[in-house]
Amino acid sequence: MAMNKSELATPYPDATLLIVDDNPGSIKFLEAILGMGGYSRFHSLSDPYKAADAYKKLKPDVVLLDLKMPGIDGFQVMELFKEVDRSGFIPVLMLTSEESKEVKLQALQYGVKDFLTKPFDRLEVLVRINNLVETHSLYKSLQEKNRNLDEVVQERTAELKREVSVRQQAEEHIRYQALHDGLTGLPNRSLLKDRLQQDIYNAERSNKFVSVLLIDIDRFREINNTLGHRNGDALLTDIAKRLQSSLRLGDTVARYERQAGPETVARIGGDAFTVVLPMLPSIDANREIVSRVRDAFSRPFELDGFLLEVNARVSIVNYPEHGNDAEQLLQRADVAMYHAKHTGQDCLVYSHELDTFSTFRLTLMSELRQAIVNDGLELHYQPKIDIQNAQIIGFEALIRWVHDEHGFIPPDQFVPMAEETGMIKVLSNWVLESVINQCQRFSSQGIPQHISANLSAHDLLDGQLVHNLRYILDETGIEPEHITLEVTESAMMKDPDTALEVITRVSDLGVRFSIDDFGTGYSSLSYLKKLPVNEIKIDKSFVMDMTNNPDDAVIVRSTIDLAHNLGRRVVAEGIENHETLCALRELGCDVAQGFYLGRPMPIDRLHSWLQGQPESGWF
Repeated sequence: MAMNKSELATPYPDATLLIVDDNPGSIKFLEAILGMGGYSRFHSLSDPYKAADAYKKLKPDVVLLDLKMPGIDGFQVMELFKEVDRSGFIPVLMLTSEESKEVKLQALQYGVKDFLTKPFDRLEVLVRINNLVETHSLYKSLQEKNRNLDEVVQERTAELKREVSVRQQAEEHIRYQALHDGLTGLPNRSLLKDRLQQDIYNAERSNKFVSVLLIDIDRFREINNTLGHRNGDALLTDIAKRLQSSLRLGDTVARYERQAGPETVARIGGDAFTVVLPMLPSIDANREIVSRVRDAFSRPFELDGFLLEVNARVSIVNYPEHGNDAEQLLQRADVAMYHAKHTGQDCLVYSHELDTFSTFRLTLMSELRQAIVNDGLELHYQPKIDIQNAQIIGFEALIRWVHDEHGFIPPDQFVPMAEETGMIKVLSNWVLESVINQCQRFSSQGIPQHISANLSAHDLLDGQLVHNLRYILDETGIEPEHITLEVTESAMMKDPDTALEVITRVSDLGVRFSIDDFGTGYSSLSYLKKLPVNEIKIDKSFVMDMTNNPDDAVIVRSTIDLAHNLGRRVVAEGIENHETLCALRELGCDVAQGFYLGRPMPIDRLHSWLQGQPESGWF
């Protein structure tokens, strides 16, 4: 059918169009139609693999995209477009000879806006192109208006906030400085105690309850030392904002109003915050709010453009169960927090037995000293397996303390006590001497003699470590490469410069180094590549669920590739089943360790285990 000029003319002659079709004949035909319609800015591609780059560069108003092309179809090209255009509107006009509803429905699901069915009708081609150009133009115009409106709202909101802030500062400047934290603007300890005492009086008159949540940020000193005080301050400010926002809207308890204001979120120390929940109808009423406070740390914090995972512990005390005044409640919240840290609990409610624990801890510190001196400690050995040939290549030495009265005491309970009391140096020397002597015995018994042992953060700051290690190696005659010292990322970050110096000096002796719990600290790759370490040990938190959790699997795979590219061996710990072991083998992991392969064992049980262990029995 012939077309006159009015039918051909486009109202959008400046529109940019992109043709993607592997058929040169179709391209020439479409170019002729576009030229007749008054379009001059059109570009053609016969290679669909270059379509995404062309789309990103041209930002076309309409894409004429063929459905059937060799190697990659139009749907796959649509997915590539979505990767370079996140606007949600991809102006694609699909070219197809398919008439089936299924194909068209599938195209719509991929985001296609319209269709042109082969063979083409010239007038239909221009009409559909004009319509899509107009639709796309309207969409962009609406987006621009929305952005302008958002800017106006944001500017006005900022102005209102500034006006309110100026008025408040003029009225309460002196009082504010005396009763608020200068960094976060939250109430300080003085104002907290005043408000908490008032809450207790109100609760007593109304037969209600009060909960106090003490929140402590894990490893905040490491964050400060690693990222700098400016970023540390920014993090504390963001934490304060999240705690406040977690308690405000939609919460009848949080909206309870008193003369001094709503619920109290306070900063009472460097990395310590409190939340007071007043006028609770029952103690159980705090559960939802406690959960909301903890959820404030479920999302990472952004500092200088990168994301930081932050963990926090919460201790809880309640009025009247745990105390009758503000001072007593805050003191007992401290006791519960101390116990939570040393038992590894994320959330702990105070009980009167915890005060007994504090006395028990003082006694235990004295008994630990005696246990070190009198060989009251022992080492258990956990096998390490070469994954590729299923052979035992060595062991990790793990310290154990079985108390005569209290039974087994976990290392994460008594090692921090040793660090706090200065006994860690004596404890570490005992471990190193025991490990190297056992290595000598393994050698004489024909047992793989490579043994690894853990170092504390305090050991990396001990100037005598290198001297003591050299002395023990010289006394036993053990080759230093049979010993590996494991140190965590977080331990190195306490004083990176000193840690690097000590690790380098120890490495110069020939002793090997391993980065333990890799992936859980805050070290940078630029720092790690400077370290003379021989292996990287993937933390078990990533390994244990890697066959069920795709994110963990990606982390494990990436860590293995990274370590191998840096020339480091990779050890995976926390292997508890055959499936995980096989998955690690396929990924090229070098060494495996975990309960599935062998638990930590005392030396007598280890000998029996070795005699009954079949070769390649794990695969």
